[in-house]
Amino acid sequence: MGLYEACVQLFMDADQAVRSVTVEMLKRLGFEVTTAGCGASALEHATHQSFDLVFLDLAMPNMSGIEVFSSRKQIKPESRGIFMTDYSKDEFGDLLADNEDTTSVWPKPLPMQELNLSVEAMLSR
Repeated sequence: MGLYEACVQLFMDADQAVRSVTVEMLKRLGFEVTTAGCGASALEHATHQSFDLVFLDLAMPNMSGIEVFSSRKQIKPESRGIFMTDYSKDEFGDLLADNEDTTSVWPKPLPMQELNLSVEAMLSR
């Protein structure tokens, strides 16, 4: 049993390979994980399920991770999210400033050690 077996996560990324690898790492850490390949699917899950933490790709087609997170915050204001990006996180600084206590931004792909540390830090907030 992992350290976080009681935690349920939502992981959104358009890239199936990124989803598969990262979800496997999260499961090894003891998480229950629901996946979404697009913003609409993530928002549907986030509206109808309870998640301790959401992982969102910042740059998604049609609906960005920030848009999904903003909608989620309207439903559950205490929501916490980890954003992932292939781009410089500085490009998204202004968009995330309003949620700096409940979010963090990491480059993709996240090595297992960094994934564990980022989740631990976010869940302790």
